[in-house]
Amino acid sequence: MYKRRSPFRAILGWLAKPDSIDSADLIFVLAGKHERKDYALRLFWEQYSPRILFSVGRFEVRRFSTLALPASMGLPRLASQWPPSRRHFFVYMDGKKSYTQHVEPKGLGTLTEMNALSDWLKAHREIRTVLIVSSWTHLFRLRMCCDALLPVSVANRLVAIPKDESKNDRTNIQNGETHGQHLLELAKIVLYAVVLTFYRVRAHTVRDPKQQRCEEHLAGQSALSTNPISSPASPRTLENR
Repeated sequence: MYKRRSPFRAILGWLAKPDSIDSADLIFVLAGKHERKDYALRLFWEQYSPRILFSVGRFEVRRFSTLALPASMGLPRLASQWPPSRRHFFVYMDGKKSYTQHVEPKGLGTLTEMNALSDWLKAHREIRTVLIVSSWTHLFRLRMCCDALLPVSVANRLVAIPKDESKNDRTNIQNGETHGQHLLELAKIVLYAVVLTFYRVRAHTVRDPKQQRCEEHLAGQSALSTNPISSPASPRTLENR
């Protein structure tokens, strides 16, 4: 029987192009489908990176404890200290330590996560490369966020969970809900394009005060070197004129 292909899926397939998997300093996995975390954890156990950072949303807290982690993170107990609308966390793990930190939700979900990741990377300057794990339909919007928000000193590679591990991606393409999901993702891409343009404009107009003072100092030094100020004439020179 002929199955009609979704035009929205075709567009997303053209836009969303995952990178090849390579070793990195950190694996970061976004909140959402549980299959993302299963796949990211497999990459961690296969030693693609010595560190892994999970983004865990409010509806994932209880299920997170079912992952094959070496230690209990006590996430449900920690989450109970926050109202449901503020329950978002980063869970970090490497071979020596693990910890959980709260992430303050700020409107758009992926934007909140990537802003928080940017702050985390700035506090951990030893990280130079990141593998970012998500679903294939999410990759183009995710790449937009990476280009606009992450430090330029950190290289990132976007990795999609394999199709056979994503139950939703295997759904019959004729299913109306799947069509809706693809159309919604395209709408989000347009929304993020507008929002991230604002972020770029603000980043150019609102600079860090320390950086601005440093630039002004360097500009002053450059002016002195190119336009040296003549020393005033001595009293004796004036008398001889």
